[in-house]
Amino acid sequence: MSIKKQSERRSFSTHPLPRADVTGNKYMTIGIGLVCNQAKNILLCADMRASYGTASSNDQMGKLFDLPRFFCGATAGTTSQCEDVISELYHRMNQITGDDIAPEQVRQCIVDSYHRIYLELSDQALKSDPRITMEQYFHDHALAPEIRQRAEEVLQSIDVDVDLIVAGFREQSPLRRSPELTQVCSPDLSHPKKQVYA
Repeated sequence: MSIKKQSERRSFSTHPLPRADVTGNKYMTIGIGLVCNQAKNILLCADMRASYGTASSNDQMGKLFDLPRFFCGATAGTTSQCEDVISELYHRMNQITGDDIAPEQVRQCIVDSYHRIYLELSDQALKSDPRITMEQYFHDHALAPEIRQRAEEVLQSIDVDVDLIVAGFREQSPLRRSPELTQVCSPDLSHPKKQVYA
């Protein structure tokens, strides 16, 4: 199947679609999460290459990360956004009290992390074009209609380019794929955006 046909399909998965530059080179992250050894272990792996367009690449990119209380994850996407989402996710999971983290709590931490990064990206984009703040967009009722329309176009174009695999142990056993962790929604929570499996 060609790259063009794959990019036209609308499916949501933990695996990003292959990206192609003008020379036809494909960029993609390979990440795998497995429960193995009779559910005593989790194997999480990813490639280590980061590509910077046609300029260069780095074969020592860390795409695996530790999370609090026996959780870990793998990322794919724009490096700076991956780092931001990971940092936010770590911070939110670290604030959960108690010895154990429930799947619902992990899911909420992931959604909140995406949402926080979306808001930061949106604020930066609005300050660049149409040169307003998020506060002005939400609260300035005298905002010119053409500026408000441009702001809405900018906000619709924002994408948190991060895909995650999050895995971990709960009560001494690995989390299985569960409905609570399967679907992670976009910041406005109105349509599916990413899927996360644990």
